[in-house]
Amino acid sequence: MFGSSAKKLALIPRTVHHYEGDDSEDDENYDLPDIIFDQIRFTETNTKRQLTLTNLKAMWCRDVAHYLEWIAGVPELRLLDVHEKLKLVTRQLCKIICFMLSYWTYRQAHDGIVFGSGICFIPTEHQDETLKSFLDSLANVVQNNITSIFRKVAITREEYILMKLINLFDTQYVHFPPSDRNVVNAALRKYQAALVNHIKVSHPSFDYNAVAERISALFGVMPYLELAGQIDDIHWSVMTAHNDGNIRGRLTNEIHVQSTRIS
Repeated sequence: MFGSSAKKLALIPRTVHHYEGDDSEDDENYDLPDIIFDQIRFTETNTKRQLTLTNLKAMWCRDVAHYLEWIAGVPELRLLDVHEKLKLVTRQLCKIICFMLSYWTYRQAHDGIVFGSGICFIPTEHQDETLKSFLDSLANVVQNNITSIFRKVAITREEYILMKLINLFDTQYVHFPPSDRNVVNAALRKYQAALVNHIKVSHPSFDYNAVAERISALFGVMPYLELAGQIDDIHWSVMTAHNDGNIRGRLTNEIHVQSTRIS
């Protein structure tokens, strides 16, 4: 049975103004929940500290807390069964956090990975040997396949936020009962349509081909984001098992070791 700590992930109260999604005519304008504008606690800073075993646990806690604060306001999650909500939140955690880190890295034009709160992977500085494989593997995917596309298209904040929601509901490898699958698929279509509409409105000079090219470039990130999430989750599961950086705990175990057992 999945533990009580992880169950709390599905029961986090709304902490920001919430939006009642419906199928009214207003949906044609793709008005979006306030939460997508990402009221983040992440603070950009000029102070850069290498990720080490000493600050590993603090980094994990901050990034997961940021993810949970954001996800608490996604309106469609209130329509899911609690068990299915828990499954979605835990299974997508690593992928969405990798997307967040990639965007922060892009924003700061960093050549490693920005983990937030001044903690980074700085390739030119000494690395803890225990973290070397994790950081090198993750940075390779982030830099070569994700931030490179962000730079090429100069992704906007609005596009990032909508892509974050699209990636959350892109769950082709996760099984849901029919009623919950309908909710997830409807949310995915909604945010995909919102992204298309946003690109058309924000780039009025774009013809059909230009819009399609930009959408294709943004969606081209998604397979690499899946890969980054898998790399992230595998290494966190190993670090949890070995208690590297004193990371082992009920929540890290339930997220990185036991989450795939939820069916």
